[in-house]
Amino acid sequence: MNSARWILTVLLWLPAFSWASQPVGNALCGVPEPGADHVANPGTPQRAFPTVARPGQIPESALVLLPVANDPTVSFRIWFQAGSQEDPPGKEGLAALTASMLAEGSTRQHSYQQIVDLLYPMAAEYSASASVEMTVISGRVHRDNLPGFYRLLSEAILSPGFRQEDLDRLKSDTLSFLSSSLRYASDEDLAKAVLYQEIFAGTPYGHLPAGLIQSVQSIALDEVRAFYRAHYTRDNMVIGLGGGYDPATVDRLRADLAKLPAGKPPTVPPPSPRPIRGLHVTIVEKPTTATAISRATRSTCPAASPTGTRWRWPTPGSASIAIRRAISTR
Repeated sequence: MNSARWILTVLLWLPAFSWASQPVGNALCGVPEPGADHVANPGTPQRAFPTVARPGQIPESALVLLPVANDPTVSFRIWFQAGSQEDPPGKEGLAALTASMLAEGSTRQHSYQQIVDLLYPMAAEYSASASVEMTVISGRVHRDNLPGFYRLLSEAILSPGFRQEDLDRLKSDTLSFLSSSLRYASDEDLAKAVLYQEIFAGTPYGHLPAGLIQSVQSIALDEVRAFYRAHYTRDNMVIGLGGGYDPATVDRLRADLAKLPAGKPPTVPPPSPRPIRGLHVTIVEKPTTATAISRATRSTCPAASPTGTRWRWPTPGSASIAIRRAISTR
C-alpha cells in the first residue's frame, strides 16, 4: 500500500506543480487569493483534514491529499489494486476491459453519449489506466465545474451501467489495437510486448494488459460484472486528491466511496520467471515495407593516429548480421 501512496503522490504532484507555477489572483506578489488558505509547500502531500474512520468508512491511511490553494483545478486519482495479473486464465484483458467500461461506458443514470455531452462544456474528462498490477481512474476539472463533474465521476465508479453495447464497442477497439495497431503501427511496442511475453511466459505478467485476441473475444458481460464486484472494493483502494479542493470535497469523496463493498481479493504473488541463460533471439515475422538498416564496426588505426581507433561502415555484402523481413501474417 505504501507503493500505491507514492505513485499517487507523483501523479497528483505533476498537475499541481504546473498550476502552482502560474499566477492566480494576487499569487504573483506572493499573496494568496482572498479567502484562500495559503499552502507553503504545495509539493508536499498532506493529511490536511484528519478524521476518524468509523466501520465501513475509508481510513485515513487510504488518503493521499495534495492541497494547492491557488490551483483553479481539482485532480482525482482513484487507485485500485486490480491489474492484468488478476486476469483469469483464458480471459486475458478482463481487468483492462473492466476499467474501460467504467471510464468509457454508460452509468445507470446516463448513457455514454450523454456523459460525453455533459463533460464537453466543463472542459473536463475522466479516464482509466490499467497496467499489470493496478488500475487508476483519473479526472481533472476546474473547481467552478466541480459539482457536476464529481457527480459523473462518482456515478462511473459506484454505479456503472455495464451495457452490452458498450462492451461490444470497447471489445472492438481493443481487438483493433491488438490485431492492427500493435502489429503494424509500432514495431517498438510490438517488440516490447514480445519481450515481456518471452521473459514472463507462464506467469501472470506474461501478457499485455490489453489481453490476447482470442481471450478478449471470449469475455462476456457477466465476467466484467464479476471482476468489478471482486476487485473494486473500498478495502482495495487508495484515494488521491489534489489542487484547489475544499474540506467538504474530501469528506464527500470519502463518504461516497465507502459505499463500495468491503473485502479485498487475495494478493497475487510476485512472478517467478524462468532463468535466462545464454543468448536467445526471437524473430517476429510480419508483412512490412522495406527498412534501411545501418551498422558500424570499430577497427584499430595505425599507432600514429591520435585516437587509436576509427569507425568504418561495412561495404555491401560484408555485414555479419542478416535481417530477415518476413511475409507471414502471424
